[in-house]
Amino acid sequence: LMQRVEGLARDLLPASRAHVVLCDPEVESLVYDATISSPSPPETDLRESGPARWIVEHERMLTVADIEDDPFETGPVFRTRGVRAYGGVPVHVDDRVAGILFVLDDEPRHFAQDELDYMAALTTRLAAAIARVRLYEQLKSLNASLEHRGAELRENERRFRMLADTAPVLIWMSRPDQARHYLNKFWLDFTGRPRADELEFGWMRGLHPADAGDRQRVADAAYADREPYRVEYRLRRADGAYRWLLSTATPRFGPGGEFLGYIGSCVDISDLREAQAQLARHRERLEEVVRARTVELEASHRRLRSADRLASIGTLTAGLGHDMNNVLFPVRCRLDALDWERVPADLAD
Repeated sequence: LMQRVEGLARDLLPASRAHVVLCDPEVESLVYDATISSPSPPETDLRESGPARWIVEHERMLTVADIEDDPFETGPVFRTRGVRAYGGVPVHVDDRVAGILFVLDDEPRHFAQDELDYMAALTTRLAAAIARVRLYEQLKSLNASLEHRGAELRENERRFRMLADTAPVLIWMSRPDQARHYLNKFWLDFTGRPRADELEFGWMRGLHPADAGDRQRVADAAYADREPYRVEYRLRRADGAYRWLLSTATPRFGPGGEFLGYIGSCVDISDLREAQAQLARHRERLEEVVRARTVELEASHRRLRSADRLASIGTLTAGLGHDMNNVLFPVRCRLDALDWERVPADLAD
């Protein structure tokens, strides 16, 4: 289109030459990178000329009928091209001068108003084309970014599903209304039901009736507060047996903070609960044995204390007898020395 604009300006004005000079490096890179055919090299000397700097600064058209009377110091840029008259019209893109359409003539001339209007119309078309190219490049970049992001998301989802399907736990995901839209392979193997029957609220048909109410109350409170939660309930296994599960769930939020639902996992804790029950029974039996043994020990202790008291009494009695003997021994000696024949019979007795 740049070459077409140059050709139209040259042929229809008419003029000796016409050049589109791009002043914005971003636009220049954009236009030349998007060009399919080989473009002519940028007119860098025209871009650095005094008239070009004036047009960029003032953002309006400039015409000179004869460079001999040019108020700008053009130097050799125009003279080496044999230019005697020129006109420059800015190309506005996004409210800034992205380029200039220069119309050059080898003879002095005054540009008529209709010629200036035609040049302005050409630059308007060129600005629209540049804007479309820029928009196309932005959309292409955005599309590439979205494709890359989509590929990353698909890869992340693939990895998540692979990990979730090989994990030895039941994994689920739900929407804000508590309807479950994902169940991993281990869940389906556990329940033995098709995915279609388990999704949404179908999985609740396997809940034990005695646990459904408590589980629902815990879930309702957590969904209302957007808080993590844990709950235990029984779920029917493929063989018809109810197994105790520990369900742990965490809320999910989008990039903007919007609530997306929950992701959770369930672990079979039936064996753990049975082990805890057995431990509780063993503890009860042990406490009974301890209580019975304590009663026996207390009875033995009472008997031992009674025996100790009896032994103490015996020791005290023996001591008293010994002490009495010690007191009566002199008396006995004196009595033995008496002449029993001279003692009256009643006293001797």
